[in-house]
Amino acid sequence: MAGTCANPDCTAQGTKRCTGCQRASYCSSTCQKQDWRNHKSACKSSTPSSAKALPKQCSNLGCAARPDQLTTPCASCNGATYCSTLCQKEDWEDHKPTCREPIFAPTHDTIARTVMIRSEADGGVRYSNFLTLREHPIFKTSPVPISQKIGFPLLVQRPTQQSVRGPLGANQHATWLMIDPITGFAPAEWQGGVGNVIVARSDGKPLDTATLGAITDYISDILDAFGDGVGAVQKYYNRGRLDKFIADHLKMQEDFKAFQDGQARG
Repeated sequence: MAGTCANPDCTAQGTKRCTGCQRASYCSSTCQKQDWRNHKSACKSSTPSSAKALPKQCSNLGCAARPDQLTTPCASCNGATYCSTLCQKEDWEDHKPTCREPIFAPTHDTIARTVMIRSEADGGVRYSNFLTLREHPIFKTSPVPISQKIGFPLLVQRPTQQSVRGPLGANQHATWLMIDPITGFAPAEWQGGVGNVIVARSDGKPLDTATLGAITDYISDILDAFGDGVGAVQKYYNRGRLDKFIADHLKMQEDFKAFQDGQARG
C-alpha cells in the first residue's frame, strides 16, 4: 500500500513515485514540484553517479545545430545538451528514461499552440502548427499594430534559428502582418528576406492555421482597400467584422473540402 505523500504539507496518499530515486512518492506532480527543493539532495544521493560526456551535437536527434550553438544543458542530469528549450522539450520522451533526476515534462499549461508561416525558401509560403513553450521570447513582445487595430492581437517573431540554409526567402503573408494600419506599408526589414516567422495570440490561447489564414486574407483585403484611400480601410478595423469574415472563411474552406472529398469518392 502506498504511503503518505512525501510533500510534508500534504496528507494525501502518495501514488506517483519519483522517477529519479524511486523512493519518494507523491499524490500529484504539483506536490512533487513543491517538494523538489527539499527532496533534490536526497534524490541525488539515491541516483547512480555515472556521468555522461556532453554531446557534440544537439541531443534532439535530427537537429543540425553546430556545437557552438549548444547552450541549454539538461538541468537535472547534465548528460544532454540542446540548442534551445524547444529541442529539449521535443526530446524529452527519448531522454526521460536516461535522465538521472526527475524533471517535469511540459504540461498543457506550459505549452503554447502557435503557427509558423514558412517562407518561399522553405518550400513555399505555407502554414504549419507549431508547439512552443510559454517562456518563448515571442511572449515578451508586443502585438503587431495591424492586429491590434482589427481587435485580434497577435505576436510575430522570426525564429532564433531558421530551418532554411542559405538566403532567407520572401514571406508575403508575414509582411502583411507587419503593415502600418495608417499607411499600409511594412517596415523595410519586413519587406524582403523575411524567412520563417512564428505567430502567436497575445492572450496565450491556441492559434490554428485556419484562423490565421483567415486573418491574413482579411489583412490582404485591407491592403486592397488602401487603393481607395486611407478612409476606405476604417470599416475593416472592427472585431465584429473580422469575426464574421473568419466564420465565413472557415465555412468556405469546409465546403470546399467536402466538395473535394465527394469528387474523390465519385
